[in-house]
Amino acid sequence: MSFGKSKLTYVLAIASTVSVAPQASLAAAEPDRAEPVGISVPDADMAWLTELGYEAISYDTYDAARVEFPAGPWGIGQPSEVQSVEGEQTVIAYAAPPAAGIASVARQLDTRLSALGYRLDYRCDGASCGDNYDFAYVTSRPLRDAYAHRQGPSIDRILVASEDGLHYRLLKKTGESGGDMLSVTLTDHADRHVPVGVVLRITRKYREVASDEPAGASLAQQVVHFVSASAEVDEQADAALSGVAAWMKRHPRARIAIVGYSDAQGDERGNQVLSEQRAASVENMLKHTYAIAPDRLDTHGNGASSPIGDNAMESGRAQNRRVEFHELDIQSHPGSM
Repeated sequence: MSFGKSKLTYVLAIASTVSVAPQASLAAAEPDRAEPVGISVPDADMAWLTELGYEAISYDTYDAARVEFPAGPWGIGQPSEVQSVEGEQTVIAYAAPPAAGIASVARQLDTRLSALGYRLDYRCDGASCGDNYDFAYVTSRPLRDAYAHRQGPSIDRILVASEDGLHYRLLKKTGESGGDMLSVTLTDHADRHVPVGVVLRITRKYREVASDEPAGASLAQQVVHFVSASAEVDEQADAALSGVAAWMKRHPRARIAIVGYSDAQGDERGNQVLSEQRAASVENMLKHTYAIAPDRLDTHGNGASSPIGDNAMESGRAQNRRVEFHELDIQSHPGSM
């Protein structure tokens, strides 16, 4: 299924109750700690977040032909349901106040957004969001881009959401000049020194649109499979890779995540490395055989996590040895350092 001609757009994530360390600890000399990069946000509607101590770290606005908001749990490579809209997009990434736990951040946002007239359209929390690891990886991209802009791409590895670090809300507000659709991604990270991350996506004066993807041609339907213990892309992957290339031609502004997986045979570290190698092999094929620009591709390995088949059976393990494709956000513009 398509996640829009312009970008993947998502929603409020709220997670397990933890406290994060004071921001002062982020300024230590360790190079792999995420440090907020404060910028000014010219969006009066969201000024209350700055007043409450949230630090804006990236901001972007543009017109989009279509944006798709998940309206169901994350399944195999995609949400089970989406709502497609078009309109003016605003994307803002924030770091929550350093001492705030994610549960208190969630309650604060829920209360404020309700008072502003936003009404809940869909909600999931933790495990009810489905595959929240992939969900969080895809939807927190503006946040990770902003940190990487300041500290380099190695910071990406500590900005992965914790196992239950994603809850989700989709909200709408009606008004005289048209309605707004709002998504907020709230992530709690595996590294407890990283402040709770918040990504707001607002579609103002939104209009609902129908999907125009040809049958069987959505990005999530393209999957590359591998033989055991191998990262080699064989000729059976041609149909899926051709499908990905065709999809990217139809969506020229889109960026995608290439996500590798393994079965559960072998040790955890070996499976993680193998999944990363599979993603890299597919990336090389798309760049060199299908002429996809490198800056439109992002690779990631998830090891043996998120199996779609039974690892106790060879048929199930064959399903799990795979690479999936997810649409990412257009990169937001981080603040200057």
